[in-house]
Amino acid sequence: MKYTLKISSPPILKRFVLSLIILSVFFIFGSTVRAADCSISPGNLVSPNNASAVYVMGPEGKLYSFPNVDIYQSWYGDDFSHVAELAPSCIAQKPYGGHVSYRPGSRLVSRLSSPKVYAVLPGGDLRLIEDEQQAKRYYGENWPSLVRDVNDESWVSYTPSSLKLNNLHNGQFVKLGEGVFYEYENGEFFSLTTFPPLFIQKMALSLNKSITDPVKIADHGVALTGPFGLSLPISDINDLVCTDEDGDGFSKEGQACGPVDCNDSYNMAHPGGFEICANGIDDNCDGQVDENICKNRRICLGEGCPSTIIYE
Repeated sequence: MKYTLKISSPPILKRFVLSLIILSVFFIFGSTVRAADCSISPGNLVSPNNASAVYVMGPEGKLYSFPNVDIYQSWYGDDFSHVAELAPSCIAQKPYGGHVSYRPGSRLVSRLSSPKVYAVLPGGDLRLIEDEQQAKRYYGENWPSLVRDVNDESWVSYTPSSLKLNNLHNGQFVKLGEGVFYEYENGEFFSLTTFPPLFIQKMALSLNKSITDPVKIADHGVALTGPFGLSLPISDINDLVCTDEDGDGFSKEGQACGPVDCNDSYNMAHPGGFEICANGIDDNCDGQVDENICKNRRICLGEGCPSTIIYE
């Protein structure tokens, strides 16, 4: 395979193009529970009987849908045990609020029709990533694997801004020192009151040296939350066993261990991996093999679009 790169800076690869996923895969990972009545409290996860859509009840009494599995996993990992099945008539009684956006700090997003890349902040607010240096600074060397394309229908869940990312942002998880996890909020680091599940650990930015000076540790901790700041139901992980035979950081158990490794004997194949063309392997664990990603795709960071990647 031959790659021709026309780029003025080190190669910038948008490594994962998120296509629409049939939501029925929600139920491949775990069973749901059947609710006895139509009552839904804020933070509850529900699904119509014998259907594939999954909703979360917002604080104002509206239901919000998850457009795809990846967005759900950014909030709950592969844990679907808290999704309650309701009669469709129950769902129909509740007003619809819109789509759930990605968890802040978990992914970077780009509108499908635009090459600009943004960080996701609380409430779906976006900050423009100015260049590759900034992307690495605040999202690590593997930042390209976090970029997700968002179609126009789901883009309304976000609020783009001309403001540029120039620091850690609210809602971002970081790891300071040896395995101590914090959530960053308004210049302070808040320790998590419970040890985070693996999928949260994987999205935390490891800071060997602080990029905020000085580091200000808050005098109290915070709990993990779900969409809209509501309580987050996570299964007990005290006795969790996560098997990672190929050492790529992903396990085959899924659930609270994080996204399922579809090929635990090959460390180049894992969720969010780069799909290598024509090798006959599902490298990014999206259920497709050698999907059509090898085509001209303009991407860039910041205001202009000087970078073109051409696959031949």
